[in-house]
Amino acid sequence: MINNTIPFTVKAMGYDQDQVDKFFQKVSREYENLHRGYTELSKKYDGLLRRSNNHIGSFAETLTETENDAKKIIEDAKKRASELIWEAYQDLKIVQHDKEMLICEMNEIATNLKSMGIGN
Repeated sequence: MINNTIPFTVKAMGYDQDQVDKFFQKVSREYENLHRGYTELSKKYDGLLRRSNNHIGSFAETLTETENDAKKIIEDAKKRASELIWEAYQDLKIVQHDKEMLICEMNEIATNLKSMGIGN
């Protein structure tokens, strides 16, 4: 029984050579077109993959730089905060000293005023 899907006819001595040749040429052209399409897609895919990897590398590098910058900012902020606290402490000591001096002076003035009979 002959398969009706074959694109060429059978003669008494076999298949029609011209039809077989045309069929193989068609198959060959289609294969070449598919292979060319595959090659182009493969090149595009490789290019996209390379660019994606480059972008990922750039993102990773940027993230690392940003993280390092953030760490430096935090270190600088801690150092500056420590300096400000130290300066405030020094200022507080001066203010406390000045307050004690004023209290001593006020006590002396009050004592002098009492000895002069002024005030209670």
